Amino acid sequence: MRIRYVLATLLLVCFGAMPSISMALPAFARAVIYFDANDNIIGNSNLYCNNVREHAGQVDYGNAYRVEFEFGCGDPIVSCDDMGLCQTVGHNLVNSAVYFRTATGRTLQNYCQDVPYQGGPFFGKKSCSLPAPSQLSGLGNYLPGTGY
Repeated sequence: MRIRYVLATLLLVCFGAMPSISMALPAFARAVIYFDANDNIIGNSNLYCNNVREHAGQVDYGNAYRVEFEFGCGDPIVSCDDMGLCQTVGHNLVNSAVYFRTATGRTLQNYCQDVPYQGGPFFGKKSCSLPAPSQLSGLGNYLPGTGY
């Protein structure tokens, strides 16, 4: 009987020592725009800095034809000298395309600047940046969650 109590106590100590799962806010917001075989936008999935997710249209995580953007969430960038004195030198506001692939083989710059895409969702955007979800017409209403 005593052995059971010792084992139960040991299990509680072991589980108590394990780190708990936390829902930390992301360092980067993420936006993914999905294309069909003709480079038309068919879906959009967003992860915001507050950990809220939404999607619209056809969101298929197996679809290789997509563009993925990361946006810095404003976390402080800290620099420390040899004496251990640290100071904030800025905030992470990076905006970059981390993945791009289309069925037609166009590059991200082609997609933004080619004549057939003038007036398209990326044309004339600084660094081919992502349009706001409201600018992606025809996808339907945005829904919460990941879109699986």
